[in-house]
Amino acid sequence: MSSERDKWIEENQQIIDLMFSGKLRETWTEENMEKYMKNIENAWSAAPKKRYLYAHSTLVNSIGSYFHVLGWDVGAEIPSGDLYSRVRFDLMAQKDSRTIVVEVKPRITVRELGQVLGYLFDAKKRFKECRVFLGTDILDAPIVFRPGPIRDIIFDNAQKNELSVIFAVKDMTWMVPAEFIF
Repeated sequence: MSSERDKWIEENQQIIDLMFSGKLRETWTEENMEKYMKNIENAWSAAPKKRYLYAHSTLVNSIGSYFHVLGWDVGAEIPSGDLYSRVRFDLMAQKDSRTIVVEVKPRITVRELGQVLGYLFDAKKRFKECRVFLGTDILDAPIVFRPGPIRDIIFDNAQKNELSVIFAVKDMTWMVPAEFIF
């Protein structure tokens, strides 16, 4: 079991490193990306459909634990600007000069996406090496990938602004880099 966990950690660290270097799409084959995305589809299929979406704090804790396991320094409710800013990033993970900002939305709507995009542009201005993730419950995976305005907004911003998605439940997460979305 430990070797499987170590393999999972190594693969996720590799994906993040390649994501930040800009070499993820050229390094990972279409077959590897399809296999990776199939794992997320399987997780969604296995998730009980008759449950409430996880609470914001549960998703933040799960995603924070994920980045902590990968060796990143993690903080929650971080002010986006000065210390007294009313705008706060739900979660920030930092490693060396790299920064990941996660805006968590248990239920994705077009209105909620507008707020995420505001954070995306703010984070990109403030941090030299930054990637922004939309964090949500795995039960919202079909909303992200089903044709419609939400998918269009996410896909467009994945391509133009490197918006990534991270799905979570209480004790698991599945990262979908922007490079795998478009």
